[in-house]
Amino acid sequence: MTQSPNEHPPGKKVQGSDKTPLYRVAYDQGLRTLDDQRDEFNAARGRAVQFMALVAAATAFLVGTGLNSSTTNRDGTFYAVAIAATALTVLALVSLFLTLSPRLVFNFRLQPQILLERWIDREVPGPTEPDLLRALAARMQGMIDANETILTKVRIRYMWLLGSGTFALLTWAVLAWARG
Repeated sequence: MTQSPNEHPPGKKVQGSDKTPLYRVAYDQGLRTLDDQRDEFNAARGRAVQFMALVAAATAFLVGTGLNSSTTNRDGTFYAVAIAATALTVLALVSLFLTLSPRLVFNFRLQPQILLERWIDREVPGPTEPDLLRALAARMQGMIDANETILTKVRIRYMWLLGSGTFALLTWAVLAWARG
């Protein structure tokens, strides 16, 4: 069994510049994680808009065709259910706006100017490749952690949108079916 130059026997501690390939693995994994987070962030926002468009179209149809007839009995129950459905629709809209909030800013990239000034062209001796890769991987972990906090908010808001939008549609459908 032969080993490639970048492989080390199990249990042998990697020393000095031999860590470059290992730091590159950490760096590459950090990049992949940041890309995955960005994809999830953008996908959740896109799905939220699509879902709300469906809710709005279905609500308009149900309200417009099912409840607009002059034979609809509009007693206290009708208004209570209509108010509940309206409140759920408003909650879905608020959840959509919070999901799309421009205040949710992700960290995806390191700025080249900062890399040049703080790392590569600094006054003290410049970093070696392993030092730079290690520092970048560590910096990425901070970015990943900050992004995860934002992703958690987006996930929660998206779930609120799905729940409130779904229940709003069901409530409008029941009202249209029962009273229309």
